[in-house]
Parts: sequence; structure tokens; C-alpha cells
Amino acid sequence: MTNKHPTSQGSLPRGIMKGQTDLAIKIESHITKKPFSERSDLVGEMKPWDEYKKHVGFLSEGGYIFRGQREPWKLRTTFHRRKRYDLWRFSNEDIPKLHLRLVGGTKHVFNLRDAQEYGAFLSLTQHHGFPTPLLDWTYSSYVAAFLHSDESPENQRMKMFGFSSLTKGDGPLFRM
Repeated sequence: MTNKHPTSQGSLPRGIMKGQTDLAIKIESHITKKPFSERSDLVGEMKPWDEYKKHVGFLSEGGYIFRGQREPWKLRTTFHRRKRYDLWRFSNEDIPKLHLRLVGGTKHVFNLRDAQEYGAFLSLTQHHGFPTPLLDWTYSSYVAAFLHSDESPENQRMKMFGFSSLTKGDGPLFRM
């Protein structure tokens, strides 16, 4: 498919791309940018803690993953919330520099060429406050409720996301 970059098309407004496939099928794409907002557009339902426990009690083990959040933020990582988007630079410059700095302070040497050790290194740095492109999820709805609140879930309002690989149209399970 041939594709022209929007800025090279002269007369086309920014955000419109036109192209043609190898089979001479013409395509056009309109890319719109919404105003920036940290708040999620997803709407859930409010449930007290007792109803939450009943609601998640029927969910099959391992069929869902959960994330709890204190505020109705969009599902964004700390990396992205800090307006960082260059994953190549993060992986090829930031992480190797951080690795060199941290290796001297730990007994474990992480092999960044090994996928599991690279993931473990990112997880460790995120745990200690370094912004990473990782987003925490758990198989336990109860762990999600406790990890993202400062006090007992009975006294908190938080947004819980539950996603299943078994259903379509996944979104927030509910908000409590």
C-alpha cells in the first residue's frame, strides 16, 4: 500500500491521510485528537462493598483480570501520565542507564536481554516509583480493591476495571 504522510499532502488538512493499496483501492483516514483529559469516559455502576463482593463472587477463577483505581482516571501508565511516549528511547537509552546505576546496589544482576528478567527489572523499578509503561493488573478482584486504596474498601470510592478474555465489549466492571 502506498501511503503519504499527512504533512506531505499540501492541500489536505492536518489529520487526514489518503492512500491507495496495491490493488488500486483508495482509502482515506481522518484522525481526530480529543482534548486532553485524565478522566476516563467509561461509566460504571456504583456498588457498596457488600454488593461488590456478591457481584465478583460468581466470576470464574482466572477468567478476569482486575485493576482498581482511587480516581476515575483513564487506563494510563505512570510513564504516559508524565507525558512520555517514546518507547524506543525508554528501552534503548533510559533503561540501560538506570540498569547500570542500580546494578551496583543490588546482589541480583538483571540480564536485560532475557524477557523475564527485563520484565522483573521494570517491575522492580516501577515498585520503587520509576515511571514505566507497565500497568498493574491482578487476577483477584479483592487484591485490586485493596492495592489501590489507602484504607479499607468498605470506606472507599474507587473505580474497578474487570476484563475478561471470554466476553466482548469489555469495560469497567463497575465503580464503587
